[in-house]
Amino acid sequence: AGHLHFRVRSAGHWSEWHSMPTNVWTAGGAAAITFNNTVEVYVRSTSGSIVSTKLADELDCDPTSCTWNPWSVVPGSPVTDADPAVAVQNFGTNQ
Repeated sequence: AGHLHFRVRSAGHWSEWHSMPTNVWTAGGAAAITFNNTVEVYVRSTSGSIVSTKLADELDCDPTSCTWNPWSVVPGSPVTDADPAVAVQNFGTNQ
């Protein structure tokens, strides 16, 4: 319906589906990454901009009460018809 949902797996069981922020209509597939003890999700809006949201709670929040930041346009994002992808460069020590 143009809005994303999430669920979590805990102790081998999947939760029910829960709504993510609904302040933007989304199109296409989403890309997600766990980074700095949070989850960030990127998606293309129906206007073609890449938007993102971030989990505002701890990673182990109860999915029925997890809160997400509102979707916001990624600075410098091009208008596109392609779905986003995400990657993180390790700025820490070499392993």
